[in-house]
Amino acid sequence: MESRPTISPPRFVPRLRLVLGGLMKTGTAILLWVLSAFAQTADRPPTFEAAAIKIDSISTSETGAYDHGRLIIRWATLRHLVSSAYDTPVERVRGGPKWVDTTRFDVSAKAEETASEAQARLMLRTFLTEQFHLHVHNEDQSERVYLLQVDPHGSKLQESAADATGPSGCFGVMTCRKVTMATLARALRAHDTGIDVPVVDETGLKGTYDVTLKVAVGDAENDSGPAIFRAVREQLGLKLQASKRPVNFLVIDDAQPISGQN
Repeated sequence: MESRPTISPPRFVPRLRLVLGGLMKTGTAILLWVLSAFAQTADRPPTFEAAAIKIDSISTSETGAYDHGRLIIRWATLRHLVSSAYDTPVERVRGGPKWVDTTRFDVSAKAEETASEAQARLMLRTFLTEQFHLHVHNEDQSERVYLLQVDPHGSKLQESAADATGPSGCFGVMTCRKVTMATLARALRAHDTGIDVPVVDETGLKGTYDVTLKVAVGDAENDSGPAIFRAVREQLGLKLQASKRPVNFLVIDDAQPISGQN
């Protein structure tokens, strides 16, 4: 039988293996780097595109609004800023040095136009942490509360239009725009309605609503409107139920003054 000559592999084959091996190692390294960078980005707290804070010793009333990525807060104490950032009623924010209730600040910040109010709150947390070296923790305490619930006859609330523009929040005597039920629950105590304990949202209603509530100033029915319990039931289709519940409080462990603060 005729013997066939042995053909040696081309010399480039070992080199090709080396090149492919190198590419695989490089690709693996690049993939690991990308995954690591992605993880670091995911772990990084959200931040505003731009933000500034200054002491305000001139204004006389506190205001705040968030609309299309722009946050403007005027004449707010740090306790109120923390309340906004953590979406916690100000009466449930405790602790901190004395100046958190006396020094007033203005905050202006810009996020992406499509950033939600919840995302803006997270960004405000990051900003306050950086500016004041803020440290907080949560703890539960048993407290007397009012539970905000849907009345057995059904809710009368009007959902906000999906394309509604303008600032959200409660203004004047209980006129609210684009508010969640949690925000409304806070407003029921924040306004002079005679409610002196926390109001906890248990409506189970999602989304945002436009609310106008004609209510008496103080705790008794008078010329300015009906008492709060009757007003909430008849005008909103909700009810306030007295109860005692573990209430979560946000405690300010530490906060440092910013530059220029006495």
